Amino acid sequence: MKIGIFVYSIKIGAVGGVQQYAERLIFGLSKYSDFGVVVFCSPENSEHFRKYLGKAQDKIYTIKSRIKFLKPRVINGILKEIFKNRLVRKNKFLYKITSLIFYNFLTIPLLRLLGDYKLILEKEVDVVHFPYPYLQRYDLQIPAIISFHDLLYKNFPEFFKLKNIEKMENYFKSSAEVSTRIIVSFSHVRYDLVKFYGIQADKIDVCRPGLDIDNNIVEQKMKKNFERHKIPQDYLIYPAAPSPHKNHVRLIQALDLLHNKYNKKVSLVITGSKYASDYYYLIEKEIKKFNLENYVVFTDYISSQEELYALMKRSLLVVVPALYEAGSGPVDEALIMNIPVIGSEKAGLPEQIGEKEFMFDPYNIEEMAEKINLMLTDDKIRQRNLDNCKRQAEKIKWENSINSFVDCYNKALKDFYKND
Repeated sequence: MKIGIFVYSIKIGAVGGVQQYAERLIFGLSKYSDFGVVVFCSPENSEHFRKYLGKAQDKIYTIKSRIKFLKPRVINGILKEIFKNRLVRKNKFLYKITSLIFYNFLTIPLLRLLGDYKLILEKEVDVVHFPYPYLQRYDLQIPAIISFHDLLYKNFPEFFKLKNIEKMENYFKSSAEVSTRIIVSFSHVRYDLVKFYGIQADKIDVCRPGLDIDNNIVEQKMKKNFERHKIPQDYLIYPAAPSPHKNHVRLIQALDLLHNKYNKKVSLVITGSKYASDYYYLIEKEIKKFNLENYVVFTDYISSQEELYALMKRSLLVVVPALYEAGSGPVDEALIMNIPVIGSEKAGLPEQIGEKEFMFDPYNIEEMAEKINLMLTDDKIRQRNLDNCKRQAEKIKWENSINSFVDCYNKALKDFYKND
């Protein structure tokens, strides 16, 4: 079987969590499964994703452009309902007629020139997986899977503009209904899909992506990385681009408490593009309010995963105080590298971290500061944290998680063709 991973829409550095998910998925399928992997991408991101392929039969397929009117979010009204109707999409007679009309020896070269990739996908792979919560088009004649990472806009609508909520409600929900199967990393996201969209639970697979990290490469990157970003000696790290649900402001307030109540003058390193949202300016305001300019370092987006891992490895503690986090990449990375990590008790983080001792209420600044201080000063608690990391890390080794993805792709094939 050949699996297509469609990453055309991923702009490197702009969608951190989704990009990292796609990278892990491509790497894991290529190294740990028997499937052939075909990555469909733009010319701009082809070399980036190529490095995650390992098998000789795996390949990159570059799509230079797309016909914009075939994107599902611009298909409205009756036409949209036709495309959403699975029976119509799977009707062999209708498919043959439309193929003769739209896909003949005269039109195919023109359609490909314009960017119609439908036939390319159907020819190259058996199943296509979009590693984000929407389909690029509804009319594919092969099984199509989407990955839902969260329903943040449903849980925190105040963080979004009304027009954006309306777009997501229409586009994401339609994609969930049309897709053959849906993959989520955590059970609470499956619960939200059932609750908010009415999707049947048995259509949703919980597949935790595995993670491999070469600690030798990480060690080699450490010195160079520190010189480049002017990293202080003792620091906490929060690898997350500024966004309201990431809760940076309260972490800054907790850092002030750490300095003044507990007399722990450590620094804080924050990664990710700091200009990704207006929220950055609120963080900057809070830093100035507490005179922490010399204690908070923004590295901006770090393109090399190994460099990011090196920053994490050298830190005293990884802190993830998010108000909502369907699943945190930095938490998984800390677990695998055996770095002390604490985080919020919300959404997917408890499932990742495991022990309540290493979680806190993200709205409670006093509790956050206290937990950080304990991790920095109590050797016994710190050791218990490291022991917990080892236990939790077993769950995200690819050899323990690859079968859930294999099962999902097999079920997608069975579901799609079961009535043929």
